[in-house]
Amino acid sequence: MRVKQVNVESRRSVKVANEFLTYEVGMVADLDKDEDEIEATRALFEKANGEVDRQIELSVKEIS
Repeated sequence: MRVKQVNVESRRSVKVANEFLTYEVGMVADLDKDEDEIEATRALFEKANGEVDRQIELSVKEIS
């Protein structure tokens, strides 16, 4: 059986100025026939985690 699609979610809560803020992003990627599902999932997690980090950085700058 071949995996045709991977779905990941990244979620993180941080405390900023005595408030807890939660950031979450979900991403889906379609896989090609030759694509390794484990490697594709790792890459998608890296992308999702990077997006959550970016959202946190922007919020901290706005609040500070």
